[in-house]
Amino acid sequence: MAPHALDSLVVGLGSYQQQESEEGLHGTHDGGNAHAGDIRDVLAQEVYRTPRDIAAKLLPDISTLDAVCKFAADNENAERPQKVERTCFVRGIANAARESGFETAIDRLVPLILQLLGDHDAAIRVALAEQLAPLAEFFAAQGDGYSEVLGLLQVTAELLADDDDEVVDAAEAALAGVARHLRPSDLESDVGSVVDVLVDHQDEEKRMAAARVVARLCVPPSPIFDANQAAKTAVPSLEVLSKDEAFRVRKCVALAIPAVAEAVGQVHAGGVLAPLFAKLAQDEFWAVRQATATALPHVAKSLPDSTRAAALSPLAEALLRDENVGVASSARMSLGTLLAQIGVEAPETLLISYAKMSEGGGEGAPTTSSDLQLACAESFAGVVGSMGISQWHMLRESHARLCASVQWKVRRACARSLGAVAAHIGEAQADECVCPVLETMLADVAEVKHAAMASFADVLSALSPARAVDMLAAHLHGLAVAPLAPTEACANWRARASLASRLGVLAGVAARPGLTAERARDVVRHSVLPASLALVTDPVAAVRDAATTASGDWANALAVFDAQSAQENAGGLASTRRPAQLKGLPKGSYGGGAFEHGGDELADDSAGGSSNGMLMTAIRALQEFATSSSYLRRLTYVAACASMVRAGGAAGHAVRESMHPLLLTLADDPVANVRLMLAHALARSDELMPDMRYVLGVLASDADRGVREEARRAMAITTM
Repeated sequence: MAPHALDSLVVGLGSYQQQESEEGLHGTHDGGNAHAGDIRDVLAQEVYRTPRDIAAKLLPDISTLDAVCKFAADNENAERPQKVERTCFVRGIANAARESGFETAIDRLVPLILQLLGDHDAAIRVALAEQLAPLAEFFAAQGDGYSEVLGLLQVTAELLADDDDEVVDAAEAALAGVARHLRPSDLESDVGSVVDVLVDHQDEEKRMAAARVVARLCVPPSPIFDANQAAKTAVPSLEVLSKDEAFRVRKCVALAIPAVAEAVGQVHAGGVLAPLFAKLAQDEFWAVRQATATALPHVAKSLPDSTRAAALSPLAEALLRDENVGVASSARMSLGTLLAQIGVEAPETLLISYAKMSEGGGEGAPTTSSDLQLACAESFAGVVGSMGISQWHMLRESHARLCASVQWKVRRACARSLGAVAAHIGEAQADECVCPVLETMLADVAEVKHAAMASFADVLSALSPARAVDMLAAHLHGLAVAPLAPTEACANWRARASLASRLGVLAGVAARPGLTAERARDVVRHSVLPASLALVTDPVAAVRDAATTASGDWANALAVFDAQSAQENAGGLASTRRPAQLKGLPKGSYGGGAFEHGGDELADDSAGGSSNGMLMTAIRALQEFATSSSYLRRLTYVAACASMVRAGGAAGHAVRESMHPLLLTLADDPVANVRLMLAHALARSDELMPDMRYVLGVLASDADRGVREEARRAMAITTM
């Protein structure tokens, strides 16, 4: 360790105490006495967010730094605040350092940290530990602050030796935060020295902390130790601790191995840590074996694919047969995730055990039947994906059993994964096994129905074209239209928002090969378009936003459909009557347009031409929004145009060719939010026509400041 690091924290302690006395930090302000009772009275009236807010109620001109230095320490005077108040001031140390600057922080806050390090109150020491990582970040950003970072590492080491468990927990997190700002040359030596002290400590709690610290230093996604440092420091520490006589230490080692294994890479994980983990899985104490059962699937990710099944399958089988019901239950809870990692090389015995989880727990198992079923349902898609359709015959009954569970949480988990399961098992099996389940879940309780709605588009994409179109025609419009009662519409908006975000996928279902042109046109006219217009005019803003964001995708999907219709040259005219599905919408909720005028605009849609296809039908309906008396409709039109420009392709072309004249008229809209959205939309256009640039110039001189700033930003982007 660098001896100068701790010394640098001590510099100025004596002068600080003298300065504190001279400046009256323990005295009065403006001749008035602030007593502890006054402070408590102030705090009883209101909860303030920062130390300065609290202190300013008594001392109006006090700075954050002065407030922290005055009230954080446990000074023996009449102004000493209570513990909760002191904790608040201690948690303001990092902010005080940022506000006061580097030199002042060294002179005033570093001595305070040393004083708080020996505070008698554990809550204060916990708050101090929480400030070390942000303080290290501040010091590391200064040119001359690295020695102070090393000093904070020493402070963290002192807190790790604390007798209070909460202080040690906070210090473990602080060590990882401070170590992130050390140079690589010091990381292995200085942090390694702290870990070595904990590993060799006589106190069992400190050795447990050593295992947890090692895991924190290696935990993904941004480990502090690289593979080489983890192999030199973390792995030897775990090897020593795995032989500890205290079973609680060995349990912490078992839980730390997954993070270290991922940090060192597959070579070291398979060569050193896998045998170590296997030994812990056979430990004489059940708590250690239970920890290995919990960590088993996480270790699997770090082992080479060629050895993963051979190394872990025997361990899993042994843990599932363990005489301790807690160990066996933990192994079952982890089994699905493990099978998803092992894949087709998993032995059939493990797959059979997993399939039985859908039935619930075994005799006397502490894990309830619903817990096992829920764990099975949540991991089912991953297991099916790793096993493939070849093993579906072993999992089919389990899936049906889970989807029919009496527990709605289990059915909801199944509903969330229906799309992934359908994609893994192929069209034929999806039609037979998943489609009926989806229809049942769409009529289930609200929680299950909403999850099924979120999976609706993914399931339809995995079904055969004919079955997918049948489902689209039967359910899409009913799912998209908000209930008429405002309370119901607002209560269930999340499900409609998830459906709205997948409008592009749903529109693409009708453009899949294998459908007759007449059937596809009928579904688009009577289901896709009415549902899309219902969603972009939903009473809930979040649903409208999701639908307009997806409008570019569904517009391009409609263009694909039009191109296919034109290529097939399907004859016959579509019905000229207004689609029956639109009758379920409140008057005006779909924006009028092509559907409001008796269906004349639809008379030639069957031809699939560029001017009369489904895309143009949708555009004509959207164009009615631009002249609507409702500013929400006008705002929706601008947002839809922006989405279509971002999507590019036929959607972007449609905006430039057909929609932009009405779009630009909204530059004079009386509502500032509409003009703001217009400037935002124009900024997203790759190529601006002259009239678009002119409108941006007009908006850049708008009376509203937000509109002006957005327009100027848009002009800067488009001229780059």
